[in-house]
Amino acid sequence: MPTGSSPAAGSRPETRGRAPAEQRRAPGSLPRPHLKQPPPVVIRTRRPIDPRTKSAGRSRLQRWDDATNVLLGIQVECVDWLMALPDSLRGTAMAEALEAIADLDLSALAEIKPPRGYGRD
Repeated sequence: MPTGSSPAAGSRPETRGRAPAEQRRAPGSLPRPHLKQPPPVVIRTRRPIDPRTKSAGRSRLQRWDDATNVLLGIQVECVDWLMALPDSLRGTAMAEALEAIADLDLSALAEIKPPRGYGRD
């Protein structure tokens, strides 16, 4: 604007920067609340797994019990599978393998308790 001249009628004076938030907002919209700082980052660590046992803190006795329970569960599944086999598959190698698994006495394995070691027996 040249010096000494007056602004034209009906024109607004020039403003610098952004308009106030009230003027920038769409009509009928609500004001935005100030954003809060995000919560601090929490890093949770687990105990490292022992590379010799890969047990993640489980004792040998607990792992033994888990393994025998898994074996007994698989044996029950194999017995169910054998009972559901059609007669046409009874003489196959698969049926013989299922019979061998069903005939295993895993109850004796489940009764064995490994020693706790280091004088804790």
